[in-house]
Amino acid sequence: MVFNANELILDTEDYNFTLFEHQGFGGKRKYIATPKKSGLPKLLVKHKGEFAPPCNGFVYGRLAQLLGTNVPNTYMMNLSINNADLFDSTCVVGIEFIEGLTALNMDDIKSNESLKKQFIHCFILCGLFTQFEDSMQCAYLPGKAVIPLDYDDSFGLEYPTFNAALRGNEMDELIIKYQLENAWRHNLDMYLNICIDVASEQLEMPTDEVRKVFITVLQKFCNLTKEEITSITNILSVFFSPLLAVYYEEYIHILQKKADSYIKKQ
Repeated sequence: MVFNANELILDTEDYNFTLFEHQGFGGKRKYIATPKKSGLPKLLVKHKGEFAPPCNGFVYGRLAQLLGTNVPNTYMMNLSINNADLFDSTCVVGIEFIEGLTALNMDDIKSNESLKKQFIHCFILCGLFTQFEDSMQCAYLPGKAVIPLDYDDSFGLEYPTFNAALRGNEMDELIIKYQLENAWRHNLDMYLNICIDVASEQLEMPTDEVRKVFITVLQKFCNLTKEEITSITNILSVFFSPLLAVYYEEYIHILQKKADSYIKKQ
């Protein structure tokens, strides 16, 4: 599936914003964005003086969607001059707001095959994209869905690297190159195996059954085409230096190679 750019960009001008007081979902200051007209989604909006976490969330959400996992839609947002003072940065990301989310109910999840698979998917995304830079957060839509939350810390993209990508000069290109070389050295096998073990323990499922779900999703990830990936990352180039999109594309390519190697060992 290739995304259309019009599907991934919304305008802050089309929303009213109210502060969202909640300890979860990541981010220091968040908004609920209520659409002014029909046909637009209600959003949880994240923004910061440093841009990396919101961008990570946007890419994470749309990649997860390509993998068939149950995640809220994510959007980059055009910042209107009329409400620019609401935000700490020019990077504003909207995440589809889902009403009725609660804490996980493991008894419900363990008794429902669909929910078990969705819970495993949360672990797959965590092991694949985050390097355990933050604890995994999930929410439960009773009887319907297990949904991953707060994917700000992912893709190895921290503030210094992000700022280098934004500047995009010759020295910063070397910084990005070094960070991507670093990505080749991180132990994806270890992260995936830990996630398999923890998911197996929490669900009281045999490890081999959990691993099968992992392998199925990892194969989808390895089969993502360049066109599918760039239909996400190219959106970032609308707002920032093309070097940022290059970073994500190369990082995802490295993960695909590592995931393919992991699959072949099983």
